[in-house]
Amino acid sequence: MSTPAPAESVEIVELPTRVVVGELVAAPFDRLHVEVPAAWRRFTASGVAHGAALAEASFTTESGYVEVVGALRDVDAVAVPAGHVPVLVPAGRYARLVHAGELTRIADGFARIYAWADAHAVTLGGRKLDVGYHAEGPHELYIDILEHGDGPSASGE
Repeated sequence: MSTPAPAESVEIVELPTRVVVGELVAAPFDRLHVEVPAAWRRFTASGVAHGAALAEASFTTESGYVEVVGALRDVDAVAVPAGHVPVLVPAGRYARLVHAGELTRIADGFARIYAWADAHAVTLGGRKLDVGYHAEGPHELYIDILEHGDGPSASGE
């Protein structure tokens, strides 16, 4: 994606259009802690990642919360295997936080982005991207930016 920022600092970055190709997770929010790990097990067992960065893309629709776990791909390199779905992550400005903590604390990382946005007059959208599902290592957390008021132009805590 880009050069990681120091852990736990939020910055504004420009992302190109990308696609997450993987397994759709359709479950009530209170079941995600069960359904998402199960989807990851199925996806990784399928062998379709081929060395790509692993990611979760999520957003809210009129029907509820939608999440896809899978491989992050460039738009021009998208092949969608049977049983998988593509989710477009549109180009634009995103608030980004590198989360180096426990996987079970990812929600806290997203909460830090929301708190940062509130403090810096930044209006966030409903698209989230979590890149970094490896055996170990940090996760890059992103939320799309709708409006940027009087806050910092490039980064800030």
